[in-house]
Amino acid sequence: MIKSFAIIINNEIIFVDKKEQEETSWLISQSRNNRNHLNDKLKFEVVIFANSLTKVLSNHQWKLHKIILQPEKSFVKERILIHQVVNKKLDLDILYCVLGEFPDGSRVGFEILKKFQERVEKIYDLETLVSTIKNKRKIFEQLCEEIVYYLERTYKERIEKIKSKNMHEKFSGKPSLLYSGISTMGLPVCSKLHDIALVNGNGPEYFETTLSGRLATIWINSYLRAKSHVEEIQILLDDTKKQKYGFINFARIGIERLYTLEMFSLNKSREFFNKTRDYCDENFPCLTSEFVGELSPYTQLQAYLSKLKNK
Repeated sequence: MIKSFAIIINNEIIFVDKKEQEETSWLISQSRNNRNHLNDKLKFEVVIFANSLTKVLSNHQWKLHKIILQPEKSFVKERILIHQVVNKKLDLDILYCVLGEFPDGSRVGFEILKKFQERVEKIYDLETLVSTIKNKRKIFEQLCEEIVYYLERTYKERIEKIKSKNMHEKFSGKPSLLYSGISTMGLPVCSKLHDIALVNGNGPEYFETTLSGRLATIWINSYLRAKSHVEEIQILLDDTKKQKYGFINFARIGIERLYTLEMFSLNKSREFFNKTRDYCDENFPCLTSEFVGELSPYTQLQAYLSKLKNK
């Protein structure tokens, strides 16, 4: 099920579609519609935080692919599928996004997203797009709403049949652990950079410090503002035919789930991530108490992370 489309340009949310809610009372419908629109917009803020991370770590080389969220008041995961367009000449970083309950991030979802981009850019080239947003924002939003309405009607039946078809993404390649860390309520506690293969010119220490701090920030902002837990960020590391992907996974652990395990890997390694999560939960007393600013209780946990391998 599609929930919302969005366009983000240079870290500003330019458009989020507003869906009508089927309610008997018009007043209830308007109130719920406004709440849903705001909640969806806050979820798209996670995209902005994640995009800032990838740009800093890769010097603008990586692209976001997908973000998986677990809303607090739902058992159904939501996925933000992302198609990123970068135009260095015009200094533009555009993220076309669709939020929905797509099983495993289906190929159909990305097909819809591509159509959304094509229809917008068929009417406005990139230079015209920027000037239109500045001077004729309402017209641009109305156009996007019409495109969204068309796409939802066109693809509704196909989306409902996804579960019975082999339309899911498949990621291949041997997993390789790049980073692991523990944070609590937005504060990094432990971290370890396992591989320097992706480190840019700023050096390993900068890479590890930046990654640990920003992952903690992404998680806490999603929790506090969007009322959702980030479970996975998928990054397109190589935009050639090889299409190499990186996966950042998150899991709540410890006392009242106040701690977060974060792991950055090449290719998917869900089994290894789950084993690491369970081991941390069961073997480190430091995670049974709240963090009070003292790092010495986490020495053994830091040593454990330092020895992790998944190659």
